[in-house]
Amino acid sequence: MSFIAFLKEHVQKATLWLLNALSFRRRDIFEYEFSGISVWIEPDESDAQAVRATMASLAEKCGGPSRGLHEFVPHCTMLYNMPQNAFLVKSDDDNNAKSEGQETDDRLRQSSQEMLNQVAEEYKKTSGKRVMLNPTSLQLFPFPTFTCVITFMHLEYTNELDKIHHIIKQTFPPDERHQSSGKLMPHMSLVY
Repeated sequence: MSFIAFLKEHVQKATLWLLNALSFRRRDIFEYEFSGISVWIEPDESDAQAVRATMASLAEKCGGPSRGLHEFVPHCTMLYNMPQNAFLVKSDDDNNAKSEGQETDDRLRQSSQEMLNQVAEEYKKTSGKRVMLNPTSLQLFPFPTFTCVITFMHLEYTNELDKIHHIIKQTFPPDERHQSSGKLMPHMSLVY
């Protein structure tokens, strides 16, 4: 089922769930702070437009930015919250004129881009098939770590998703949630 058809069928249910679930919130504002680096896959632009519109509508109905619900890019997270220092390699040019913060940002960008390029090359060698993100069901649950309720679409666990997740795990440092089990639960959050 396409994202557009899936969203048309399920958005009313998601809206009702979220409005009823606000009582699950432990605080009035989403306060979780992401401090690491994540790797994700984004849907096609045509699908992303429909998903973004649904996400914006759901966030607005649940209080919007004043309740800590801000826009984010539709995505399926492959690795989550990797520590930034795992990406930094000491440069021979550390005494340059850039500020320390800018230098760190540049090294993070360069290092992560090199890793993404490695993933793309390796995936092309092993499969090369397009990675499809196919929604299968909608779920809502209170998530205490984030002090909020998360609504997301489960995505079909395809061979392509499995292959690219494996390559990403082999290329990038260990992340916060896949260190032990390594299992991927493909999903796309709509609001949190």
